[in-house]
Amino acid sequence: RMSSIGKQESQLWFDKQPDAVREELPASAVLKFMYGHILEELVLTLSQLAGHRVERRQEEVSLEGVTGHIDALIDDELVDVKSASSYSFDKFDKGTLPNDDSFGYMWQISGYAQAMQKERAFFLAVDKTLGHLCLYQTPSIYDAATRIKKLKEVLMSDMPPIPKCVIKTEKNGNEYLGTPCSYCPHKYKCNPQLRAFLYSTGPKFFTKVVSEPRVTEITDNDRPV
Repeated sequence: RMSSIGKQESQLWFDKQPDAVREELPASAVLKFMYGHILEELVLTLSQLAGHRVERRQEEVSLEGVTGHIDALIDDELVDVKSASSYSFDKFDKGTLPNDDSFGYMWQISGYAQAMQKERAFFLAVDKTLGHLCLYQTPSIYDAATRIKKLKEVLMSDMPPIPKCVIKTEKNGNEYLGTPCSYCPHKYKCNPQLRAFLYSTGPKFFTKVVSEPRVTEITDNDRPV
């Protein structure tokens, strides 16, 4: 799908394999995603009530055989609604998203834009913690068609591409997977030495432990193989 073309090539390759692991999302994650869907509907409804033309909601588009569903056209402009934490919201508000696009949002909206022959696109972001809104025009449209062609070649290969995991470093020297990689069901294939610890905010996956975390470690019996 169009929402997947910004993912790591290695993740998409492992997803395609017959023995692909499918991790079950915790209830908290499912609720968080549901909350995002509700906020999207709320923001689009408020836009319409404010007098804007909100059309073609969830219309299917296709590019190079890959399909996706746009959120809407608002006053004939391509708009994708994103609910975000305050930290992520700043990327839209300050225009730094292309420099730190963990979930491939720029590729996704570029795919929609190329499929609809739009020369520009917008994100309508909502801070789900503080309720702030911002409209962010993307500085450019990526060549999503070429990206899709390359991904198709990667997926046809018998060998997985070299992983490019997002690694974060703590002050104490510990290294852990960034948000997109922590959600990847194939993280243990890319990082066999991975150690998981259960924090109050959820599990954290360490690729290097210098200072032992003072929380419960998730053992091999508690994780997918």
